[in-house]
Amino acid sequence: MRAQGKHIKISSILTHLYFWALVLMIISIPLSRFMMSVAQFTLSGIMILEFMSLENVRKFIGRYPFYILIFIIIPAAIYWTYESLVQIFKKFLRKENLPAIVFLSLFILHLIGLLFTVDFDYALKDLRVKLPLFVLPIVLTVSKPLNRRQFHSLMLFFVGAVLAGTLISTYILFTQDINNLREISIFISHIRFSLLIGIAIFTLAYFATGQAGYGRLLRMLFLVLIAWFCLYMVVSASITGIVVLFIALFVIAVHYTLKKRNLYSRMATVILLLAPVIIMVFIMGIVTDVYKMNKVDFSGLDKQTEQGTLYWHDTTNLQTENGHFVWIYVATDELREA
Repeated sequence: MRAQGKHIKISSILTHLYFWALVLMIISIPLSRFMMSVAQFTLSGIMILEFMSLENVRKFIGRYPFYILIFIIIPAAIYWTYESLVQIFKKFLRKENLPAIVFLSLFILHLIGLLFTVDFDYALKDLRVKLPLFVLPIVLTVSKPLNRRQFHSLMLFFVGAVLAGTLISTYILFTQDINNLREISIFISHIRFSLLIGIAIFTLAYFATGQAGYGRLLRMLFLVLIAWFCLYMVVSASITGIVVLFIALFVIAVHYTLKKRNLYSRMATVILLLAPVIIMVFIMGIVTDVYKMNKVDFSGLDKQTEQGTLYWHDTTNLQTENGHFVWIYVATDELREA
């Protein structure tokens, strides 16, 4: 009974460690590549321990004196890890896991590609980037699935991390001299960040419904966060994220429209769908015009006008109008005469 109690306690500890490692991973997606890697290795270690017979390990350690364990513990640990990996892959390689196996095969294709590459430095870097394709399908399918409450908590941590990323980017936008809006996304690519914002928006949209089981105040907070994320995407001119967001909204709207049998309900849904799309396209056109910059070779600017008046070029001022730099080709004398 005591051994069984210890086993249950260790299993409970590993379950909690697994959840918090997932939290570390999901908040690292928009904020830290390094911590993302740390979380993946942590999850892998927890998974190996979960399938390892810890009771046999305890008995093995208690069987030998310390001076002998120093020499045999490493080979024994390698053997225990091997046994654990065998059990993991036995559980993973099942028909029910076919989608996860497909994801894993993408990583295997990259491994096979090493046979044909001449740039091993780039190949190894690419494998490191693609490592989640190997680790996550195995970890998420063989470990104990999260319950509803844990999953909601995990997604709220993700939303919080995305919110932190948008606040930091907004602070950079208003406090630093930015030449390109892409520079405000300091943690990951601005395109990837905009896609993560889209995921956060849909997550909050679900949580804002009554089905998720949250109170009225929390649902109102979720709606405020949705509005903030949408505003951020417009201000940061995240074209890719906005396009993907509207494509997803369109697919969802079509799905629910086809479910409705009433013709007027279908027409109303289509109108409600098209109205924000048209408005957003109009707004994005304005935003694009504001931030558009035509390429100019500052070293080849004309020195004087046709009348011989010297031009004044302020190449440090990046203010534009319809994509044209305002403070180049300025001839003040001719402007006064005009």
